[in-house]
Amino acid sequence: MRQKPKVPGRASAKRAARAAISSSQKSTAPRLVTHGKEKAIRKNNISKTGRRSERVSRKVAAGLTLRSNNKYRSKVDQNHSSRAAEMSVNVTQTLAEQEECVKAVRDIINSGKSDVLPRIRKLLEVEGHDDPVRTISRGRLTDLDPADPKRKLMQRAMDMREKAYCPYSNFRVGAALLSPDKAIYSGCNVENASYGLTICAERVAVGNAVANGCKRFEYAAVCCDVKDDFKGPCGACRQVLVEFSTDYSLYCVKPSGEYIEVPIDDLLPMSFRPSSLEEERVPTVKKL
Repeated sequence: MRQKPKVPGRASAKRAARAAISSSQKSTAPRLVTHGKEKAIRKNNISKTGRRSERVSRKVAAGLTLRSNNKYRSKVDQNHSSRAAEMSVNVTQTLAEQEECVKAVRDIINSGKSDVLPRIRKLLEVEGHDDPVRTISRGRLTDLDPADPKRKLMQRAMDMREKAYCPYSNFRVGAALLSPDKAIYSGCNVENASYGLTICAERVAVGNAVANGCKRFEYAAVCCDVKDDFKGPCGACRQVLVEFSTDYSLYCVKPSGEYIEVPIDDLLPMSFRPSSLEEERVPTVKKL
């Protein structure tokens, strides 16, 4: 029996088409793979170039930073060196001035003249470092008229120094105040075994004056045991002396009778006075 030839159906036709497509893809696959590799290699090269350029830019930036730091350091070093040079010059000048001063002082002392100390003080005066207290007058107690109230005032201060009670410091101080009616109120330092309770001569004199109804002074005088220099009141006594007035003078007296006159106002610059309590203030803030 003769068999009929098979006619391809739809399914076989689909298989044949798929086979043709797969064969065509296999023929072009090497080209596609080659193109993909070239693309990957090109991308890799670009990324390498980017990383290389990034490293180069980092090095350049680091170099610029290092260069700027070195420039800043060199500038700082220049400033330090110039400052050190200025300091060395100032030190050299100061040492030279000190040597000249010492030599001049030796010459004055060796000369044997009686005005040695005033000349030394004048020699040691430096501009900008003078004593801020102005000197109104200076002299000797014996040069004044015995009837002069100022001489009596200074003499009372010297006498009160002899009455001081100072078994702990052995530093005697006498003070006196002259009222407008020429009355003199005096005092001496009174020490205590509890050192903080010690009372200075100036405060004793002020208390004596106030106890006698005097609160205005024309002159004040203070004398202590220091031989070769003038000494003023301590800080606490200066505050007490400006309590009632600042328009009077203070005589600082040596045991030898030499004295200088200085304004009370200069003894305590920018002092806190009763008038300070009457000045305008900021409003008080209430605490919560």
